[in-house]
Formats: sequence, structure tokens, C-alpha cells
Amino acid sequence: KCFTKIVICTKTNETVYDHLKDTIDNVQVIEEGVVSAMSEHDSETSKLIIFDDLVLEPKKTQAQIGQYFIRGRKLG
Repeated sequence: KCFTKIVICTKTNETVYDHLKDTIDNVQVIEEGVVSAMSEHDSETSKLIIFDDLVLEPKKTQAQIGQYFIRGRKLG
């Protein structure tokens, strides 16, 4: 099963992410350390979500990331 969307959550823009957006369809890069709520994603499609360099973000952000690990497989 292939991913229909790739979401990259990162603190800063990197050229590799620009390259991915330019060469692969359905790549979304979210910057500034923002992690979207799971409810914002369509549960009917498969997606790959990458958390890049967010290990030292505030506890609120860490809690959101934790929800992806706890519920991500079942909620899409």
C-alpha cells in the first residue's frame, strides 16, 4: 500500500523539502514546528507523516506528536 500524501513537520525550511514538493505530488511541508491535529487529516487515505527536528519542542507539541504514535495507525 502506497502513501497518498506525505506531510513533513519541521522547524525550518530546507532545500531537500523544496525538492520533494517540486518532484513528488501530494507533499506538504509544515514549518515553524507546527504539528497539525490528527482530526485535520482525512482518515480514508494513507499518509506518511515525518516529524523532523522537533524533539526539543514544547510539551504541547510533544503531546500532539505522541497522539500520532498512539492513534495514528487506527485513525488513518
